[in-house]
Amino acid sequence: GAAEIAALIEAGGGEAEFALPARGEGGERRLVAQAFRVRVGRRKEKDGWGVVVRDVTETAALLAKLALLAGTDELTGLCNRRRFFEEAAREFAHASREGRSLGVAILDIDHFKAVNDTHGHAAGDEALRAVAARLSKVLREADILCRYGGEEFAVLFPGADPAAALRAAERLRLAFGSAPILWEGRELRVTSSAGVYAAPPGRESRLDDFIERADAALYAAKEAGRDRSVLGG
Repeated sequence: GAAEIAALIEAGGGEAEFALPARGEGGERRLVAQAFRVRVGRRKEKDGWGVVVRDVTETAALLAKLALLAGTDELTGLCNRRRFFEEAAREFAHASREGRSLGVAILDIDHFKAVNDTHGHAAGDEALRAVAARLSKVLREADILCRYGGEEFAVLFPGADPAAALRAAERLRLAFGSAPILWEGRELRVTSSAGVYAAPPGRESRLDDFIERADAALYAAKEAGRDRSVLGG
């Protein structure tokens, strides 16, 4: 804290946030220091400095929690579409700078409307939660998974070329139907279709282009009979 306060004074005043270890509690405390000049006489050389330090640990924790909730799908606990695009945009820019390939997949539960119509929306919700849990277990640490909307899920595969992205999407797709989903003593069997696209981002390419190509591949998978993964070009 002393170093940050000294830097503020050196810079002529202002405000800075920093962290200090929390005594006897573990973790850290978030503090905000504000430094300002204090006139103590008519001559400037007699001026001093005032410093106010505020503990903002609880406020910072609350803001972080709100930010997390704003980016989380309430039903499945996965990141939502908004947060997916925020994180995917960073990965896309990184891949573009490094000349690395990037993969995208969109997975859709086959005949999901029939699940809702036959067993009710509560059963459909349980199917979505179960699928989200299964997908989360087979992801790589670097992959980004979200509930894209309705019964669709989107996944970003950083560093994946077309073959690797297709293998990863197929692994996820197989996780969908790895076992029946139990609902009130009944077994719900679900399959899925996946559309995949992967390439090194070019200077003129956009993340939306990758999503659109993966979506077109998903449409092709549905047209080909569902329960399969298709790589778009």
